[in-house]
Amino acid sequence: MSCKFIWFSLPIKIKKAVRTYNSQLSSEAKKIKWHNLPKKINLFYDELYLIKGAQGSLPKPSDFIWYNLPNKLQALCNLLDFELDGNFDITANWGDAGVTDIDSFREWIATTIDEETIEFTVSAFTRVGDRVVADVDIILPTGVGINYFLEFYEIKRLGNLIGDAIEVVLAGNNGQCNFVLDRTYNIDNLNISDFSELTFNPSTNISDIMSLMTITNIMSLNVNSDTILSENLNGLELSNSNIESLNSYFTLPENLQNLGLESNQFTTQGYEDSEEWATAQPYFINGCNMSFDGNPDSPIGTNFETILATKNVTLSY
Repeated sequence: MSCKFIWFSLPIKIKKAVRTYNSQLSSEAKKIKWHNLPKKINLFYDELYLIKGAQGSLPKPSDFIWYNLPNKLQALCNLLDFELDGNFDITANWGDAGVTDIDSFREWIATTIDEETIEFTVSAFTRVGDRVVADVDIILPTGVGINYFLEFYEIKRLGNLIGDAIEVVLAGNNGQCNFVLDRTYNIDNLNISDFSELTFNPSTNISDIMSLMTITNIMSLNVNSDTILSENLNGLELSNSNIESLNSYFTLPENLQNLGLESNQFTTQGYEDSEEWATAQPYFINGCNMSFDGNPDSPIGTNFETILATKNVTLSY
């Protein structure tokens, strides 16, 4: 929010700046008017302070008053610009998981690890509504995994996973989720399953060493075609997720050897719609098998198959 205020339009400017939070603010807090303006801003600030989880991070200012209003508006600017930060950032149904404070969160973390002897630390815990932000360090021996079973709404950060060839399971309990991971991890095997709707839109490469990624049992799957996949990925499973065509899907790495598209909704029209995607794929240097078992129609004999044959791909049905 810009702090270069023009006095005559100040209430309108504040309303525009806080529009993002309208669904979370009370009707009274949204009534920013010239009449009794400092009191109105006080109420709005108090509610936004809690919504943004600024407790302990920003000072709670004294009441807004007319003679010192410009300085107090700077505090409002600071609050609007404030964002929680931590290496763990997941929005989910934490109430059902029993997570209310840092101690119950530690208990939940302990249940997600395959072995009880794994060391981990949790600090700087904040829960704001359905969002938990914390600093989490988990030391994992090679091949030991984490299983996060939650009704996820947004997955942004998984904590500091210290180790190599880590396995991560994210089971969504039939929820609707945005997968927007913004950090790279040493994940070897990623398994995402059981969502009613999943938007797969990581903003960076999930892992440089990932060899297997599975996304399965998704009622509605949306992916960002610009998603960057690990060059070391040799197995990708996108099964049982109601996929009808691949025209909006990502480009595959040239080292991929297996693509599983079983039990989706591919028809002859779907294969035709996927021809542009097939044309955009690289030549797979080790050969790639793409399985379409369990779909309504077979890709065998289609132009889709002809295009992929030039890419060193074998289709099965």
